[in-house]
Amino acid sequence: MNKTKSPILSLAIAAAVAFAATLPAMAQQQQAKAQPAAFPGTITLKNESQVKGVIRWMPQGRKYIVMQRRQDGQTLSTDVAADDVAKVEVAKPDKLDAAIKAIESGRASAAVPILEDIVKRYAMLGWDEKAAPYLAKAKLDTGDTDTAIKICEAIIKGNPSAAYVGNLAPIYWAGLLKTGKRDKLEELLAKAVANGDQNASAAALVMRGDILMEDKQPFDALKDGYLRAVLLYERCHDVQPEALYKAAKAFEALSKNADAQKMREQLRKRYPKSEWAGKL
Repeated sequence: MNKTKSPILSLAIAAAVAFAATLPAMAQQQQAKAQPAAFPGTITLKNESQVKGVIRWMPQGRKYIVMQRRQDGQTLSTDVAADDVAKVEVAKPDKLDAAIKAIESGRASAAVPILEDIVKRYAMLGWDEKAAPYLAKAKLDTGDTDTAIKICEAIIKGNPSAAYVGNLAPIYWAGLLKTGKRDKLEELLAKAVANGDQNASAAALVMRGDILMEDKQPFDALKDGYLRAVLLYERCHDVQPEALYKAAKAFEALSKNADAQKMREQLRKRYPKSEWAGKL
């Protein structure tokens, strides 16, 4: 995973997930006593040198311990301070892709324990940051909106732009809409559009449509949201499936079934394997 490490961000994510966990007290005590997970990988330091071996994160000392096997069979242990690290690379967790597919196929509840485990076991090893947004989405999809928002805000604390740019932003916006935090949501949507990123702007239009649909204004949802995203951001393939699906729903609310069918046909033809096509 080629990504600059953010110790503050990873610690914030871990703290949010730990706060949100609902394990029994005994299970929590057993987990606290367990050794941090260790995985083979490479640490790249800020001076561009590398340390390879079996990497274990030690939160107590805010450091990594890297175990290396020498040619003579002896084991060498190297301590690496978190502040000296540029990035950490370990192999992708085996179940991460399966958890993502579970969310996309509408089985978010099955993904939650897998993603919680990855975020905890891979804390400060890179994949915690990758899994956390998916965990937030899974929590949102299973109705645990408060926890989803906590996870999002833990990430945003370390990376403020994540609130209006990137894959996390629409998840956070959906949480804000569900909890009635309209003022904050409007502010972030304006930032998304002003930022100039096409995906962010397209996602902001879809969310604008969601707001208007919640206010029972399907015509305006199409005019100011979903159809604008469909027509103006045709190349934003991450956003188009959702925009097409929701445009169909808005047309249905207006009893314009022929137009709704056109949206569904486009969705099936252009994005047959998408999460949104699976909802048809």
